Amino acid sequence: MHRIELSRQARKVYLKLPETVRKNIHEKLTRLAESPYDHHDVKKLKGTSHCYRLRVGDWRILYHIHNEALIIEVITIGHRKEVYR
Repeated sequence: MHRIELSRQARKVYLKLPETVRKNIHEKLTRLAESPYDHHDVKKLKGTSHCYRLRVGDWRILYHIHNEALIIEVITIGHRKEVYR
C-alpha cells in the first residue's frame, strides 16, 4: 500500500474545501493508496513521466507516484476549470 503525502499547496486547498467534497476526496485518495493503477477516474498526464490526475466530481487531484518509496505525492487539488492552468 502506498502512502499519500499532500504538498503544502494541496493541503491548504484541501482544508478550505466544503465538508462533502473533502469527504469524497479522502475516500478516493484512500482507494488510490490501496491500488494506484486500478482506477477508471485516473489518467496519465501528457508530457510527463509519472504525473497523473484523479477525477473527483468537478475536482481534480494532480499527483506523482514514487514506486520505489511507495509514496503518492499530491501536487495540487483544484476545480476542473482552473487546475490545468
